[in-house]
Amino acid sequence: MNTSDLSSTSKIWIYQSARLLSEDEVAKINERLSQFVQSWTAHSHEVKGFGAVYHRSMLVLMADESHTQVTGCSIDGSVKFIKALGAEMGIDFFDRNHLVVVVKGELQIASIPSIQAMISAGIEQIDVYDNLILTKGEWDENWLKPLSESRYKRLFDFMQIAPSL
Repeated sequence: MNTSDLSSTSKIWIYQSARLLSEDEVAKINERLSQFVQSWTAHSHEVKGFGAVYHRSMLVLMADESHTQVTGCSIDGSVKFIKALGAEMGIDFFDRNHLVVVVKGELQIASIPSIQAMISAGIEQIDVYDNLILTKGEWDENWLKPLSESRYKRLFDFMQIAPSL
């Protein structure tokens, strides 16, 4: 299955690593995600879903609720799976102190303080993968956006530092 098989209203969860993953890690995670999605259920009904790693850093999981509504137990099951997978592989998918950004065309994983330092240094165009999106439709249209237009903007001071006189 691929994302084009899912409704734009499908729920989405994005779990991010604090480091770039190796190609071997990506392959293993994608294999395990595929197995999980194939067996994912909500109240004994199959969840029509999708999972894959993007940009060697973000694990994306989707569930099409036009097929089966995802409930607390099935969501808890997915979180438990992601936590266990991360523990097994030594990857923290729940670290919220880093963002995947694109600066001058280069993808990087940066800490909140280092992004603030970029802003303070006058780097004008910082794009961010907005991992707080809620639906596949948002993912299709607005996953990568200027940091100043993202949900993360509240974390940063965008005021230009005035030069000393």
